[in-house]
Amino acid sequence: MLDVACAALNWLYALGRGGPVPQRPSTVQLKVGVRILTQLLGAAALLAEAPPKSFGGACAFRTLTQQDASSAYPSLEADRIALVDGCGILDPVPCLPDRYALVVESPDLMFPGGTSRLPKSITFDGGSRDEYVTLVRRQLRAGKVSLVIEAGAVGRVFSIAKRGTDQQREIWHGGLVTEAAASPPAPPELANPAALADL
Repeated sequence: MLDVACAALNWLYALGRGGPVPQRPSTVQLKVGVRILTQLLGAAALLAEAPPKSFGGACAFRTLTQQDASSAYPSLEADRIALVDGCGILDPVPCLPDRYALVVESPDLMFPGGTSRLPKSITFDGGSRDEYVTLVRRQLRAGKVSLVIEAGAVGRVFSIAKRGTDQQREIWHGGLVTEAAASPPAPPELANPAALADL
């Protein structure tokens, strides 16, 4: 499986360039290879543990990947969520081309249909409210968030378990906000599903 994954990455790397794939991997490529190997080993272990009947029907993928909801979406615990001090200092806007920076900094451009239909309030249901308040306090100290009188839009906050550890990852689910936002530009040289089918 690792050989197939590496061959696929090499093929994608060469798309649109016409040149040979570098023989010596870079540090980033090595890290990606290790990550792929780890994921493949996890998938192999999952397949080894699956009952034989799970391969016979249309729901095989669901059978292999289903998790108990309580373990996949645990109640939020503030101390289990990694938070880097000063994580809010980084401003990505100067790294954007001017035409994209204008959109990011302008609500009128970001939301062509206006902001009146964006959700303005929501009740936290991802666990204990005290834990959520503790997490927000930590984020304020780290500079990740700031307080405002009225939020322009809101989204659900919940946590998911980090596989193989006792840590959690905070998820901000802003699906309704995303639907109302302008469509982002497509990344350059992005392989489309047709290219992936050729693999």
